[in-house]
Amino acid sequence: MTDIDVARDVEQADLKAMSDMNVDNVYTLMDVQLRERPGPRELYKRWEKQNWSVYDLDWTKDKEDWSMLPDEIKGEVVYGLQAFFLGEVCVTETLSPMVHAAPTTEDQQFLSTQLVDEARHAIFFEEFFRNVLRIDGLDALKNDPMFQVYTNANEPGYGKTFFKDLPAVTDAVREDPGDYKKWVTSIVLYHMLIEGMLALYGQRQLLQATRAFNVLPSFRAGFTAVTRDESRHVNYGVYALRKAYEAGLHDHIVDSALSLMDGPCDLLTRPQEKIVLPPEEFMAMIPAEMQQGNFFEEWEFPLVQLRKRLGGAGISSDAIDKLDLFWRSRIVENTNDYANRFGEPHPALDRDPEGWASLQSKAGVAVG
Repeated sequence: MTDIDVARDVEQADLKAMSDMNVDNVYTLMDVQLRERPGPRELYKRWEKQNWSVYDLDWTKDKEDWSMLPDEIKGEVVYGLQAFFLGEVCVTETLSPMVHAAPTTEDQQFLSTQLVDEARHAIFFEEFFRNVLRIDGLDALKNDPMFQVYTNANEPGYGKTFFKDLPAVTDAVREDPGDYKKWVTSIVLYHMLIEGMLALYGQRQLLQATRAFNVLPSFRAGFTAVTRDESRHVNYGVYALRKAYEAGLHDHIVDSALSLMDGPCDLLTRPQEKIVLPPEEFMAMIPAEMQQGNFFEEWEFPLVQLRKRLGGAGISSDAIDKLDLFWRSRIVENTNDYANRFGEPHPALDRDPEGWASLQSKAGVAVG
């Protein structure tokens, strides 16, 4: 099949078909849309055709599967699920100023569908948490000690990105909806860095893992549908930034990304968190897609996605290389901070010394 055939199958798939779909096919759809350059009206049409309901999902088999999973694997999965659940709540709560301040009616119409999508995604996670994990929604999650780490705006990574930077840029739009540059900055963070970098990789990990184990079919169906929704969102972001580029805001886009990339990079590298990898005998039981420790793929995949989307928006290769260098340099800085903090090398160095040397070289750090 050609990539266009794959993309059309993904576009036309119903919720039931999503359960067995390879998530990489959704990323193929994103790349095809990137070439086609759909505008907000075309993306709105696709939203109408691709609507789905959380309440069409039957959680019976997911409950059975979850009860059979080893506790160690449950812990690995819940860590990512909590981050996604809280993230969906955050983006739902902060999108409305961007809808109001959108530059045209068609932009407002599409962003209105995105607001509906984000609410649906939050409800999807709430239903999964209640019915399968037996965690009674967001209020119950707040009692988990991990919640305090996630929501602390002074913590690098997740807290800074979702509870400091995201409210700050969207509040700036709320306070001054006529300032187009502030709206563009919010698109950079919301659509490019959060959805286009962080979410894409996390979705891929979770969906590949549950598919490899052949467990949680309704979760797979719903989360794949979430991923397809976000393919529209990200490609809208490309469209919006291309319009900003045409309006002479190339440097503003690049400067906005540079000023906000530290949070997503810190979230993935986790320099302030002691990383304890499972023993080798346990790792052998886990599909490769789910194994913690493939750090360099985890750090590279979001960067590849950002390069594609910003290139599609018209950002120059030199500027994208500048963002690339910042990302890699930040990773090197964070891994060194990790070693100083915990008195031992970051696990990435032991797991893949060649990957570490390659990263340093690309970041312009002398190796040896």
